Amino acid sequence: HMNLDGKAARKDWTTIAELAQRIGDEKWGNRARGQLGLVAGADGDYATALTSLVSAIQKARTLGDLTAEIYFRTFLGNGLVANNRPAQALPMFDEAIALGTKSPDSGYPIMPVIGKVRALRALKKSEEALRLIEESLRYSREHQILGAQAELLVQAGLIAFDAKELSTAEAAYLEAASVAKAASLPRMLAAALGNLVDVYSAKGDAKAALR
Repeated sequence: HMNLDGKAARKDWTTIAELAQRIGDEKWGNRARGQLGLVAGADGDYATALTSLVSAIQKARTLGDLTAEIYFRTFLGNGLVANNRPAQALPMFDEAIALGTKSPDSGYPIMPVIGKVRALRALKKSEEALRLIEESLRYSREHQILGAQAELLVQAGLIAFDAKELSTAEAAYLEAASVAKAASLPRMLAAALGNLVDVYSAKGDAKAALR
């Protein structure tokens, strides 16, 4: 369950935290407190978000709650990338990926892998990012994880665009838009189409950009 919609989310996760405390469920109490940190971050309170996430990660490790530790490490890494600190984010993603790889129940750690791709792109480590995109795209296609496919294709497009490989970027964005549309992911569709406009503008193709 992931709800970051302001007041509703805060109410939901506060209730879950209280219930968990009442029945003595440390695992869910910690998960709820971590989620409240994410809600604080979505509201722009980054100091509270950082403190809550670090605490939730440490507590999850103590409790052996692998799922929560991977989840919160991934979100903390994403927050660091969003705040222009990709070098600090990489160890977060690497640890989350290592934890996911160790646990047969976790499956392929697609979310921290996507986070790592974003961090590598921000650090201009394009070759490593593209290798990871290829590997994770293969997995997400095999398992029909459409949201991950769309995100990875957008990242591939951004890397190609940065390298002035406009045809490669165009192909990646078109596929990302197609996948996002099929999966009913309007935000991802908008991102892919917005990036396509950049490609057509760079090509000087005004008609395509207006389409």
